[in-house]
Amino acid sequence: MLDLNRIQTLNMSDFSQKWSSLEWHQTLEGLALAHTSSMNPIQSLYYASNKIYQAHIAKKIGVNVPEFIVSNNKEEITKFFNKHDSIIAKPLHGEIIKKRNNDDEILYANIISKETIDIANEKEIMSTPILFQEYIKKELELRVTIVDKKIFSCAIHSQSSHISSIDWRRYDIKNTPHYIYVLPKNIEDKLLQIMKHFNLIYGAFDLVKTKNGEYYFLEVNPTGQWLWIEELTGLKISQSIAEWLISN
Repeated sequence: MLDLNRIQTLNMSDFSQKWSSLEWHQTLEGLALAHTSSMNPIQSLYYASNKIYQAHIAKKIGVNVPEFIVSNNKEEITKFFNKHDSIIAKPLHGEIIKKRNNDDEILYANIISKETIDIANEKEIMSTPILFQEYIKKELELRVTIVDKKIFSCAIHSQSSHISSIDWRRYDIKNTPHYIYVLPKNIEDKLLQIMKHFNLIYGAFDLVKTKNGEYYFLEVNPTGQWLWIEELTGLKISQSIAEWLISN
């Protein structure tokens, strides 16, 4: 039997802690791969959670993807910045960061300025790769939840609130209308192709619709939340998930 609490009781060096953490990760991941069944295969979750690979596949399938770079090179980033009217920076992972005071913090997408890049470079913040993306001006955003080829599309009018206008995860629900939305058939088909490529049963897609009627893929979350969409729109996502689980 594994004692998950024991690691917290040991006084280890930084190296030992990192080594122990990696060994625990491999152990628990191996047990999950060998013995756990899930809606999305665990192997699929691994590949489908990488934003760089997601964008590569979406573009290959024919979905619009905002131009982006992943870099920590000041010259490359400045060149990219000068090419576009506006760019955003966002993390490559979706993990919640635990701060020193034990508060949780999510890193959101933010529009950045050239001055911000200069300051970050001076403070050596850019020792790590950062995803910089062309900012697409939005009419609205879409949360498209797919459950076993059933498509549930919700329009999020994020531009109705200055709080949620850049990243709707800065929730301002009372000022951000959510409505059931009908996607064009060709966009639905392409999202289903992405699902098929990653061997996903469940996926929560984030899209942008521009005022010109163009649709852009931002990302797909293979474990994305859905309940607030269901509560605001009446879309029967939970029922669809339950039906799949019962039948499988």
